[in-house]
Parts: sequence; structure tokens; C-alpha cells
Amino acid sequence: MGLGRGSGAVIPSQRRWFASQYNARRIDWVKSRSNSSFVPFVFFVVIESAKMNREQMLEDRVADLEHRLANMQSGRYRRTIRKQSEQMVLGMPLYDIAVGPDFKAGEIRGHARGFIAVGDIATGVLAMGGVARGVVAFGGVAIGALSFGGLSIGMIAAIGGAAIGGVALGGAAIGLVAIGGGALGYYAVGGGAFGEHVINGVQRDPAAVAFFENAFEFLKRPLGR
Repeated sequence: MGLGRGSGAVIPSQRRWFASQYNARRIDWVKSRSNSSFVPFVFFVVIESAKMNREQMLEDRVADLEHRLANMQSGRYRRTIRKQSEQMVLGMPLYDIAVGPDFKAGEIRGHARGFIAVGDIATGVLAMGGVARGVVAFGGVAIGALSFGGLSIGMIAAIGGAAIGGVALGGAAIGLVAIGGGALGYYAVGGGAFGEHVINGVQRDPAAVAFFENAFEFLKRPLGR
């Protein structure tokens, strides 16, 4: 069955136009016979509108599936990568890479599992991916002991657009120690900081100042400054 425009098939926009013309004529027909009572006409319009909305959703879904199928057949679909190390570390592959769909395995997106994991979804000691879970995690959504990502959740430290962790650094940060544009923590610093000891635009808590100064000095030592 041809799906393209050149095959003579009716494209979704044409189907919608024919459907709208057909339904408009049906409504005119019923309206011309509903002069005695307006309620049946309104009831009919409500039912027909619901049908048209449902048909529209189905047509849009079919068009989307046709587009994806055409991309896969033409080779324009996102590339699939599956690579795994034969060497084992702590009972898992040294590295595992899983990117893109694998329809033969029934996977819409790759899930990498290894000591070093890279994939759409990654689980490992060092994990990198769209969704990453590991001791050290980098990703759009990152969860781990140390995490870096758009949404970052770290038991020890989290750095990201939105960060939640023991030490949280981000545009929005929540943690025991929080640093960010909006920060919530026991010790917090930022333009909008809230907590027990805070530094913000209107307040400089002495305990918070002392804590962050000591922390800064501690971090400078390994750098030799």
C-alpha cells in the first residue's frame, strides 16, 4: 500500500478537508429539519464534534506513524549503536554503549548497563546518558552519589539546572548546603536563598558567611592557591 503523495493516496490534509465538507453538509441537512426543536440539533452537533475530534486524533497519529516508517525505510532514523566490552569488572561489562532503537530486540531506546555505561538510559558506576544512574552520573536526568545534569539528584553532591543533594549547586538548588539562583538549605547562598543560615540580597548570616569562607579556603588548598 503506497504512502507517498505520488502513489495516488489521499494525504491527511485532503482527508480532513473531505471530512469537514461532508460533516458540514450533514449538519446543514439536520438543521433544515430541526426547525421544530433546537435541542435535537444541539445534541447532534455535540456528538458530531466529538466524532470529528476523535477522527482528527486518529488521523494525526496515523500520519505520525507513516512519517516514522518512511524515515526508517529511507535510513534517516536515528542510528542504532550497540557495543559491549567482553572484559568484566565487578560482575559487569567494562563498558556498554546502547544508543538508539533496536526493533529486533523490542527496544525503542537503548539501555546501557556496565561499569562505564553510555546510552539513552545508562546504569553503571560511571553513567552518561539521557537518563543516567550511577555512582557518578552525567545526563539530562542524573541520579547518583555525584551527579551532573539538567535535573541532578546526588547523595553527596549535585550540580545542574535543578539540583537536589547533600551539596547542591544549580539554578534551583535544594540540599544541606545549597548554592543557586533559588537555594533552599541549612546553609544557603543565592539571590533567593532560604534556610537556617543564609546569604542573599537582604541578609548575610554570620554563621553562613563563616561556613562558606571556610569551605572556600578548604577547596583552594588542593589547587595550591
